[in-house]
Amino acid sequence: MSHWARPARAASACSTSLLSGAYGGYGFGSIDSGKVNFVYFFNFDGAGNFEITEGDEMANGKFEQNSNYGTYTALTLANGECKISLQPSQGGESAILASPAGSGSELFMLPTTSNFNVSIVLTKQQITSCDDSVLSGQYGGYTFGQDGGYINNGVVYYKFDGVGDYQLTENDFMSNGVFGSASNFGTYTTTLLSNGECRAKLVPSENSQAPIYAAPVDGGSEIYMLPTTSGLNFSQVLKKQ
Repeated sequence: MSHWARPARAASACSTSLLSGAYGGYGFGSIDSGKVNFVYFFNFDGAGNFEITEGDEMANGKFEQNSNYGTYTALTLANGECKISLQPSQGGESAILASPAGSGSELFMLPTTSNFNVSIVLTKQQITSCDDSVLSGQYGGYTFGQDGGYINNGVVYYKFDGVGDYQLTENDFMSNGVFGSASNFGTYTTTLLSNGECRAKLVPSENSQAPIYAAPVDGGSEIYMLPTTSGLNFSQVLKKQ
């Protein structure tokens, strides 16, 4: 007779140390029935404290910036999954519940403040040097949100030269069910924020367009972007081709 036993489950690494360092992210949804899109720059200290060093937000087509800080805890659920709970210290906000993935390299977040209907995705930045070379080469991506009140979804093709110039080679989009296509170019800069996060800022060549704030993550292989032109409420997610 053969005997076998179920392999022992590996011990969970579910603790506050699972989250550590600089993260970039994007968020989308609604607050008090108004549309919102964000890019975020978070820092976790690995010991239960976090800071939103900068939150760039488009709320009903208007640009705002904010910051916050607080504490976080880790809880192992009944079947071994890891659950994170963040408690912001400012603004009277309720807890943010989060599901970590990829050994803490990604975090899927749900704010539970009343009248919030927002999802947030964070990814570890893993950037050793915050300079223009962080963004280099061809990127493909998608857009989603609203443009002037119309639903807007699209696919985009960007190229960054690594020294401060970029080109939006093609932007194919559906706006209110009608197909369109556009292109653009401009310059970009990178800034090291106070807690070590890396932020990029794109300035389109067209004078009618405001800057695009961007969070490069995963060593620059992925970028979360927020156009801040008045009337827009959409996010762009790019990934290196």
